Amino acid sequence: MSLRKVPEGVRSWFAGELEIWRDAGILTPEQTGQIASLYESSEAVAARRGSWLVFILMGVASLLIALAALLLVGYNWEALPKFVKLAVVFGVILGLHGTGFYLKFARGKKFAAELAFFAGCLAYGIGIWQVAQIYHIESHYPNGIWIWAVGALPFALCLETPLLHALFVALMAIWAGTEMLGFGNVLFRWWLPPNGAYSLPFLVAPGLYWAYRKNSRVAVALYVPLLAWWLVLQPTTWGFHAELNIYFVGLCGALLVLVAQLHPNESKLAIPYRFFGVIIVGGVLTALSFYEFNKDIFGRSFGYYSSNANNIEKVFLQLLAATGVVVAAAVITTVSAALVASRRDGTANSFRNSIYSLISREWLPIALLAAMALVPIAALAASSLGETAVVVIPTIFGNVGMIALGLWLLWFGLHTDRGRPFAAGVSIILLWAACRYGDLFANLGGMLGAAAVFFLCGVALFAAALYWKKRKAISHE
Repeated sequence: MSLRKVPEGVRSWFAGELEIWRDAGILTPEQTGQIASLYESSEAVAARRGSWLVFILMGVASLLIALAALLLVGYNWEALPKFVKLAVVFGVILGLHGTGFYLKFARGKKFAAELAFFAGCLAYGIGIWQVAQIYHIESHYPNGIWIWAVGALPFALCLETPLLHALFVALMAIWAGTEMLGFGNVLFRWWLPPNGAYSLPFLVAPGLYWAYRKNSRVAVALYVPLLAWWLVLQPTTWGFHAELNIYFVGLCGALLVLVAQLHPNESKLAIPYRFFGVIIVGGVLTALSFYEFNKDIFGRSFGYYSSNANNIEKVFLQLLAATGVVVAAAVITTVSAALVASRRDGTANSFRNSIYSLISREWLPIALLAAMALVPIAALAASSLGETAVVVIPTIFGNVGMIALGLWLLWFGLHTDRGRPFAAGVSIILLWAACRYGDLFANLGGMLGAAAVFFLCGVALFAAALYWKKRKAISHE
């Protein structure tokens, strides 16, 4: 049976508790030793931490050596015959991957094999461009990045660490950005959709499955921002009206928060979704809370809305298309989570009860999704009332949304006894207070007013820290 791995702080605390139980006669020395033998020793933990440091350093070293080899070969590249160039390219790729297989299966050196495969995947990418250069192949250059990423994916799925996943994610992010920002409208004809990098979610799905199967929070934290990046670029690719983009970004952030909350409470895999979702939603709400920002972004479009009814209809259809996909994804995710919960329950009407429980418990992300979809519709409908109505509606939503998000994070942190969501909630509320001072009263208060605001925010943070400390002390009594 393999030894159980625990963080060093938990291991040290548990070792101290074992000694107390042994001295109190609760456990015999033999029982204490048997229990301690189920967990890694402090020496093993230190060795594992050191091996990870060496692994990271050697990964960086492999990258630098690969770049050095590339420059060395490139210096004399033009003088080499074509067959020699091909032999060098394929020889390096096959040699590095062969070394990886030997180290992993013949010698059992997992980390060294990972480094060899990583260097082999780097060489594979370099080889794509070298072969194209040898035969003067001129093509759509993002295709080379896509082929490189697809070639690295099988190795990422078959190995033990997220190193190759990081390479795959970086390549897919670069590919999606170059395709959608540089060539988004290349295929945009009435019979063809724009170039939206639609293979990305299908290629990401195996990596996310690997991350969940391995319970790897690091790998999940790599794939979540990649999917968010792909989603956020879609409105730009489809040529949506500019002011709709911020709402779509907010929709993506609310979807990430919802997906995080649909995980089991004890799951650490929910943290990346919640972290990136709160950052995205918080940034969008902070921008929308400023009247001048909304006036600059949405007020300038008032003339476009009011000049022609067809303009309003066009933007409305774009809005439905942009929000429909995200809302549909949210509904599918919620229903899937309810199905999983009802199967665990196994009682009559459990699916209906699970849906009701999820909706009532996760009211904030669901409300944010609904608001991000409905607020621009309301602002669009209010364009007949004048420019002020178009600007005021998102401003009110931004302020109410910031306060609601902060209070929800406070409640979530207290409810789950987690300090980081609690601190995030306090920070968002204080950020809202500071923004409103700068937005409304900066000219009146001047430097003294700013000093008072900073002082009050510091006092509030200090009080929140003392409250959390007292709460933790009470919970451990």
